[in-house]
Amino acid sequence: MSQNDEGEKQYEASQQKLDDARKKGEIPRSTDLITAASFTGFLIALFVFGPNAIPRSAAALSILLHSPQNFVAATTTASLTGAIASSLFPLAPLFVLPVVMVIGVVFFQKGFVFAPAKLEPKLSKISPLSNLKNKFGRSGLFEFGKSTAKLVLVSIILGVFLAKKRAVILSIANLSAQQAIIGMMSLIVQFVVVVVLISVCIGVVDYLFQYKEHHRKNMMSRKELTDEQKNSEGDPHQKGQRRQRGQEIALNKMMIEVPKADVVLVNPTHFAVALVWNKKSGGAPVCVAKGVDEVAMRIRETAIENGVPIHRDPPATRAIYATVELGEEVHAEHYEAVALAIRFAESVRKKAGNLT
Repeated sequence: MSQNDEGEKQYEASQQKLDDARKKGEIPRSTDLITAASFTGFLIALFVFGPNAIPRSAAALSILLHSPQNFVAATTTASLTGAIASSLFPLAPLFVLPVVMVIGVVFFQKGFVFAPAKLEPKLSKISPLSNLKNKFGRSGLFEFGKSTAKLVLVSIILGVFLAKKRAVILSIANLSAQQAIIGMMSLIVQFVVVVVLISVCIGVVDYLFQYKEHHRKNMMSRKELTDEQKNSEGDPHQKGQRRQRGQEIALNKMMIEVPKADVVLVNPTHFAVALVWNKKSGGAPVCVAKGVDEVAMRIRETAIENGVPIHRDPPATRAIYATVELGEEVHAEHYEAVALAIRFAESVRKKAGNLT
């Protein structure tokens, strides 16, 4: 990616862009955080299960350490295997918890992704130029600095730790096998505590960098944002057609209610409002259809076809159209005009009944 491309990409990545990157296997993943999780799990397991597991394992191993030649000569292969297994079995929880911690951190990083695109052969993977960019780019320099810092820190801490524990280490040689194993385990735990603290700090810093770098690499230009919006919303022409179809469906549903109306108020040419009044409910008439111009004309035509009385009242028609939504009752200020329209409709129906 050239400097000009980077300069143009000034906008944060959209969720769709991040989802597409995830499908390609590109996610912010920190291997150092995973390593720190395994160390932390091991340390927790040592404190929780160690006081019981280590002495049991040491007792089983002490038999082999005291006189291995005699033990091997006096036992069969099966019994030897059983003795080794019995010495290692108590330590199993020490290795199970680290695995659980690693799986948890991988889930936290959303790292379980199957991306076939990652398995496809690409020339860029063997390109010297691409490799140079990876080695000497931002990520490459960060990885180099991180590895150097880890090596220096662990080396210094290990040196200081061994120097301080020199007397303890030498004294272990004079202990019994079981005590020696417990002593070595104690030293290992102390050193692991320090290593875990370092690993967690480095892992957190590494994850924050990987997260920020992932979002930086997926930044978008204005053109990319516009293209993505067009793709997600569809072609403007098709979008207009969908809107028109939606309006037609809504209009057809509304026109179905017109034959059920008690009266239709008109402007008489530009506005039309169809009202239904349920006498038993005791409520006010409800607006079931309304429209202007062509829609108003369709309401009038449908009303005529179905014998719904049409009452001319321009002020009331315009007022109801402007203030009453479909499915709502007319407002109190319209009661007088609507009552007049209802009486008109009833008189029309009464006359029609007398004629028949």
